[in-house]
Formats: sequence, structure tokens, C-alpha cells
Amino acid sequence: MTTCETTAPARRSEPASKDGAASASDDSGPSRSCGTPSHDANEPPDAGATIALEFEVCGELASGVDLDALQHLSRRAVEMAASGICPGGGVRVRLVGDDEMEQAHQRYCGVGGTTDVITFDLAEGSSATGASALDVDLIVCVDEARRQAPARGHSIETELALYTLHGVLHALGYDDLDDASYERMHAREDEIFRSIGVGAAFGCGEQA
Repeated sequence: MTTCETTAPARRSEPASKDGAASASDDSGPSRSCGTPSHDANEPPDAGATIALEFEVCGELASGVDLDALQHLSRRAVEMAASGICPGGGVRVRLVGDDEMEQAHQRYCGVGGTTDVITFDLAEGSSATGASALDVDLIVCVDEARRQAPARGHSIETELALYTLHGVLHALGYDDLDDASYERMHAREDEIFRSIGVGAAFGCGEQA
């Protein structure tokens, strides 16, 4: 199941199908040909779900991004999201630029232009019911994070962690296809970020 959504309300697009998922019939997710594992072995996992989290980034995209801080923040957020819902699992995040994201957005979602995160739920929704562990590939756009982070008043690492959490929440049964579910999903994001000491990550830059 591939979910093509955006965290930014001004850039929300129509889903590729009624349920917000587009079939990736010839490819289960992003390539991992230039992956760099990022696992914080010195940091004990939070109580609850334990997630194996891996980030991949190529070339110049890594410039100005603290990958250790990103991995640490994202893992704490994702483990809190999964705790009590599913028995841990694995999340693989490919960090890309606008060009690659635009191609993926068109290929997997049938939507032109860039976006912030595309979710490939390889567990096909079973993680949301607790029937299986998380098995998620994400494509996350660094260029979009560079644009959005200043408006929200936080670091690019926090913005990228927000996209990572957003993608995982889709695999845990959240969506943002109508106003009620949109508010619920983003409220959960902010609740999680507050609980790990970051403060509201989604709503902090919005204008009333």
C-alpha cells in the first residue's frame, strides 16, 4: 500500500484513489542502493515498541543535516507512535531531493510536483491492527524540509523527523483525507513531539 500525502495544509493534493492509496505494481518502494544505516546503539529504546530505523542519503543532500540527531529524534517519535499498537518493526527512510521526489510522486501517486513524504506500507495495513510489526519504506524530501522548517521555527532535523512520523502514522491507521482525520493525525504528531521534549512540530508555524 502506497500513501501519497503531505503534512502541509496549503499543499495537500487529491489522493490517487478514493482511499488515498496508489498501487505500486512494479516496485514495492524506493531503492536502497546507496543506503547508509543509522542506528543509535548507545541509546536505549523507549518502553514499548522497538523500531529498527534506517536512513539513506546520497551526496550533497546530507549537507547541513545532522543525521545522528535526525535518527535519534525520529526513532523516539516513531517508537512512541507504535507503542501499544504494534510489536515494533522496521522503518527505512530514503532522503531525496525535489527531482527524485517529483518522479516518485508521479510514478506512485499519479500526482505532479514534489511533496514531503510518500509511505510504502509493506505490511498492507496490518500494523494498525496489531497483527504484524511495522514494515515501512518512506521517501522523504530534504528540499521540502529546507523550505518548511524556517516557517515552523525549528531545525531541518525536526522537520524531517515530522515527515518520518507522518509517514509511519499512515501505516498505523491514521489518514488526513478529511478535516476531522486531518486534525486528529496532526494533533497526534504534536502530542508525540511534545512528549519527547521538542514541542509542537506541526502546528507551531501555522497562522490562525
